[in-house]
Amino acid sequence: MFHFKLIPHLQFALCACLISGSLALPTAQANDSVLSDANINTAGLVVDWYTQVEVAAGGHLVDIQLTIDENATTTLFNISYGNHTEQISENDLDAFGKPFGIKGAEERANVRREIIEAELKARNQSGVEIKIEKVVLPRTTLYTVNSHGVTTALDATTGETLWVQAVGRRNFPTIGLGATTSFYESVKGKSVYQHGRVAVVNGNYIYCLDARNGKLLWKQAAVWPPNAPPVVSDKFVFVPTTNGRLQAFPMDRKGIAPGNFVSVGVSTSRPLLTDKTVSWGTDSGYYTVAPNWQVERMAPSFRVNASDSILSTGSYSNGMLFVTSKDGYIYAVNEIHGGLEWELTMGQQIFQSPVSMQDDLYIFTRENNLFKIAGESGRRAKGWDTPAPNVTEYVGASQTKLYVLDKMKKLNVLDQATGQRANVIQSDPITLVCANTQSDRLYVGSKSGYIQCIREVGNEFPFYHSSDSDKKDTDDAEKDNPFRKEQPGKDPFKAGSDDDPFKTTPKKDSNEEMEDPFKAGGDNDPFKTGGSDNKSDDDPFKSGGSDDKSDDDDDPFKSDDG
Repeated sequence: MFHFKLIPHLQFALCACLISGSLALPTAQANDSVLSDANINTAGLVVDWYTQVEVAAGGHLVDIQLTIDENATTTLFNISYGNHTEQISENDLDAFGKPFGIKGAEERANVRREIIEAELKARNQSGVEIKIEKVVLPRTTLYTVNSHGVTTALDATTGETLWVQAVGRRNFPTIGLGATTSFYESVKGKSVYQHGRVAVVNGNYIYCLDARNGKLLWKQAAVWPPNAPPVVSDKFVFVPTTNGRLQAFPMDRKGIAPGNFVSVGVSTSRPLLTDKTVSWGTDSGYYTVAPNWQVERMAPSFRVNASDSILSTGSYSNGMLFVTSKDGYIYAVNEIHGGLEWELTMGQQIFQSPVSMQDDLYIFTRENNLFKIAGESGRRAKGWDTPAPNVTEYVGASQTKLYVLDKMKKLNVLDQATGQRANVIQSDPITLVCANTQSDRLYVGSKSGYIQCIREVGNEFPFYHSSDSDKKDTDDAEKDNPFRKEQPGKDPFKAGSDDDPFKTTPKKDSNEEMEDPFKAGGDNDPFKTGGSDNKSDDDPFKSGGSDDKSDDDDDPFKSDDG
């Protein structure tokens, strides 16, 4: 088991070590799905790290999943000088095999700066500026499972192997895995931190693991044969079955006495899990939506009856579920009451899941065309009057680029605004893809266990796609990224700071009394009535005339023609 984090100034030394030491890397790296720096640099990409996970003789990877945990963060110290960068993480190990921790990583970064200064001085380059930046990132984990039930957890930021756990029996089919991040649970009136969970389906059994260390927490037999990979919430492991039912294994009872939601047909794909619902489709054309928290009464909320088989997982954005059927229809359904917002036919068969990105929807058809649809209206997105041809599969996206595979399984670069093809990267066929809609990292490789993390040259640290519905330009989106680099003297996670994405109270001066915005009669009371000479008297519901034209602007019920 090995992994590499590529650092530019060490690449030459690494190559020399590999040659002089006659170190033979796995055959997969030599032949399978390798994207070399020489090929991807022309597209503005670099290999961030690569690794080989265990597949065993005659085995192959069957599933790969990514989680981004905002409840658990990792602190890095980025050292940059000239065209070179180095990173020291709080999780890196010291000489005694123990993690540095935040304080230790900072001390190590300062020591490293002194060493670099001495090296540059020895080369008569003492004028080069050396910067150290503290970067806080959410914990990002990549989980894989092979056909023999061996599950591997990787640090998706560095490629480091966190743990490996074998479950089930080698001769039983492994269907897939699901994972959830850490969460806070109410226990006797107190909020208690709980680690994430990973569920693996092998044969007729469901195995639940601790996402922190891979420890087996419990295993239970399914009542009906599983037919697709599971999803995991804070309360349940949801497993689709061959008779269309969705079994819900309760976490608090270690999977004992699972409930089940009933549907018609055979479950075809991994369910879709949102904050409120869990939903899944069948080959009979039924897409069932159910509450994901209910235990006693396992009753679906509603069903969508499509005109043909539903063969892929649905997608979610801004309170709507997007479902595609085999005959080429797309259904936009309100998640809560099941109302049909719009439906659209592409005129081509659809076997793949729709990809929801910001306010848009990407549709991949069997005829290898990619359509971009406005999620709110169901119309063709501006600039995409014609589909992008020769596209088969989604890989990932940055702020402006879309990364997909073509019919030859090669990585293609498309412009998000127009769909125009900017580049085709030459390589062996890519047979393993982790479709990433959460960040700008591309995770690709081969089913023989070789995995690469690819990124754009300028995005040294991950860019996280916002789930907000408001459209922003690239600069604004970068400013609103809560996990960007820290500015000197500013802690983005300091309680109450302007940059704290989780703050619950407004920032105020310690000597200043906080103004109550709902204080009766106050200048900022939005519900006060009566006249005032003060311009702040903006009662949106008041009647009567006013000499101030701004009063009319605040009347929400006035007609457009005035």
